[in-house]
Amino acid sequence: FTDAELTDFEQQGRQQILQDLAKSDILEYARISATRTLVPMLQQLGYEEKDITITFSNNLQPKDIPQLIDKTNEHGR
Repeated sequence: FTDAELTDFEQQGRQQILQDLAKSDILEYARISATRTLVPMLQQLGYEEKDITITFSNNLQPKDIPQLIDKTNEHGR
């Protein structure tokens, strides 16, 4: 394959992944994971679980996922 063909395949793959992510429950799983990480940390800092409230933005939608992805390594950058 030429470099151009490989780059095109990579771009197609990225676009397909982004489309599929938007259809998944990845945002909800991220919120659950963050909660499971933060609550024990806050407890170690001395807070009781009953006093811990974690709130997530409701403005974030699956269509926003592409903007959240680190593009540092995209196309060799």
